[in-house]
Amino acid sequence: MRLHPIVPLFVWSNVDLRGCDFRLSTFAICCWLQLGLTIVKQVTAQLVHCFDWELPEGMLPTELDMTEEFSLVTPRAKHLLAIPSYCLNI
Repeated sequence: MRLHPIVPLFVWSNVDLRGCDFRLSTFAICCWLQLGLTIVKQVTAQLVHCFDWELPEGMLPTELDMTEEFSLVTPRAKHLLAIPSYCLNI
């Protein structure tokens, strides 16, 4: 037996349906979050598949600086520089 409604009722509430209202976040974010993750995976796969990635001339793989900054996502302290060359024959 359910003692609460399936969907919250906003009948007497002033909710902006076009914005990012906190009360609607569970309804709006689920489908868009999955779509965003899928698109990021597909774009990354296309970049890896379509290009051969090389280091700049004169740089060896042992010379890469792999130090990280302390943050939520731990980015590199220095950016990685890679040169893409198109490898598909279309």
